[in-house]
Amino acid sequence: MPVGQSESTERVPNVFAVLSSDENAPLDSAPSGRPYLALATGSLAFVLGTVNVTVSNVAFPEIVRSFPGVSNSMTGWIIAGYSLAFATTMLAGGRLADRYGRLTIFRIGLLGLLIGALGAGLAPSPLILVLARALQGMFGALTVPSSLALVLPQFPQSKQASVIGLWAAAGMVASGISPGFAALVLELSSWRWVYLVLVPIIGLGLLGAKLFLSETTERSTDKPLDLLGVLMGSGTVFLLVLATLQGRSWGWLSIYTLGCFGFAATLLPLFIFRSSRHSEPLFDPALFRIRSFTVSNIAVTFAMVGAFTSWFLWPLFLTEVWQYSKTQVGLAFTPSPVLSAFVAVFGGRWADRHGFRGIMALAAVV
Repeated sequence: MPVGQSESTERVPNVFAVLSSDENAPLDSAPSGRPYLALATGSLAFVLGTVNVTVSNVAFPEIVRSFPGVSNSMTGWIIAGYSLAFATTMLAGGRLADRYGRLTIFRIGLLGLLIGALGAGLAPSPLILVLARALQGMFGALTVPSSLALVLPQFPQSKQASVIGLWAAAGMVASGISPGFAALVLELSSWRWVYLVLVPIIGLGLLGAKLFLSETTERSTDKPLDLLGVLMGSGTVFLLVLATLQGRSWGWLSIYTLGCFGFAATLLPLFIFRSSRHSEPLFDPALFRIRSFTVSNIAVTFAMVGAFTSWFLWPLFLTEVWQYSKTQVGLAFTPSPVLSAFVAVFGGRWADRHGFRGIMALAAVV
């Protein structure tokens, strides 16, 4: 039954308890070394998500130069294709993990990421590179929703905010280190190795998933999958992201841009209506009746828009306007995410002791 139909929506559920669905999860015991190995494996999903964005941004000018004569619209899809596939698949990725098992979907996502990285590194043409990047985005979106849910049940509830901080910090550290690493790779070799070097890292992730992660939820394949809801929800996200990415080249008032926005505006209320009526919705709209859920998602949305916009524009500005070298671009990217990682660790500990409200208010002010 969708959330909020049988219980008061004034009651805020414990998000950690929801994610830690394993009834045998520890309550207050100190975690052994194995949970931290599970955390390292689960964090790899967030790490790969940020790395795939930052290294491509740093390598983008080199990639464009290696394919002379190719239109700007085609090369732009090297970045946009990943983002579009990632955003479109994310919502369905969480539902598939609930249906077929979080660990199963996590492994499939890592395997797809490996194939995508190999394809991007060996791509003989811009089209193949764009398709490989889209594959990375699609399968990357399968790993992120289930990664944290696989890790949290292995820690006591009193430590779980700190675990989330460490999980987030891993991605921030990766986003800080990866530009410099990508710049070093570009100085020593071809842009292709920016992607090929990910192959053994993802292979270690697959090994870690086999050794340190265990399934945290029962499969629910006996319940009907809302295929129409999947198409409507994913289609809405696809059209919104496509119009946003292509609006400048198409023209913001062109029939293509307005058509995408118009179809998305039509699909969204239909998707919400169907989800509110289906017994197993792709997404339960009643969650937005929970004030903390709504406010935190709005805050994260604004934060991520700012972060990812800057990650895309900075390397272009630094190389084309300030004439920075690849190494200088990588070093210029490093301080902000490293500082964010440092704050994320202590922010999680603060939230464990004092709650989320104060730390979120401080972060919003800063």
